[in-house]
Amino acid sequence: MRRRSPQLALGGLAIALALGGCGTALQTMFDPVVLKVERSTEYYDVRGATSDEILEYLDTHSLTDAQGRRLAGSTKSSWRLLWSAYPQSTSCYLQKLTILLTLVVTLPRHEYVDGLPGEARVNWDRLVMHIAEHEQRHVDIELETARKLEDQIRVMPTAASCGVLQYEIDGASQALRAEARRAHGRFHIEDAVRRQAERAPLQALIDTNRGRLAIVESEIWGLDRVLADLVRHRAVTQSDNALERDEAMSRKAKLQEESTELRATIDSLVERYKFTW
Repeated sequence: MRRRSPQLALGGLAIALALGGCGTALQTMFDPVVLKVERSTEYYDVRGATSDEILEYLDTHSLTDAQGRRLAGSTKSSWRLLWSAYPQSTSCYLQKLTILLTLVVTLPRHEYVDGLPGEARVNWDRLVMHIAEHEQRHVDIELETARKLEDQIRVMPTAASCGVLQYEIDGASQALRAEARRAHGRFHIEDAVRRQAERAPLQALIDTNRGRLAIVESEIWGLDRVLADLVRHRAVTQSDNALERDEAMSRKAKLQEESTELRATIDSLVERYKFTW
């Protein structure tokens, strides 16, 4: 039996691959599917010198979705599939496919952030961090979806025609886009639950401090009554119970100091609650 030369054998394999006769062998030699991600970040300006002014500005000037609902941040995505098949093949074998994923994240940016007073600056920085983390999860969902599409296309068999291959690629793309929409919806629900969980202990602290403040203010009101009675008693009897008066005034001063601290604590907790995103 006459033996074929190695050169001729290799030449025959190259022709078979070019004609799409050995798709599995071709996949082991190179990867025809490429994912390219173009990501950018945009900003919209926010104004306000205090936390309340900032929140009010966001309520009236922040982003909106298709239903007109206010959004503190947004992630927009789009993808294009650019592909070609090997020419002159008896079947449609994928030569190259590029998944071009474009991501645009929009975040708030304060016009005069360095001019914000201490607590307002802390609250603003916390808010922006939470919004950025929220949008990053949307970005991750899009990237995960694009990688799934990449993997699905990579293992698609050779199609009988390019029309069939186009149909299969479009079907996979549409199914995964629907899956991504569901994932975004689930994340919004999960994130709302997380925010509520973070707000619950803050609300408990607010309620506790407000309860304590009510007790303190009630005691201050009672001491005011005592001091008023002492003044009236002195006017009638011409005698001054200095010890009782001093004790009442000292107690009232301490309670007024506690009242001031409680109000400051409550205000701080309320702001943290409002800025929990």
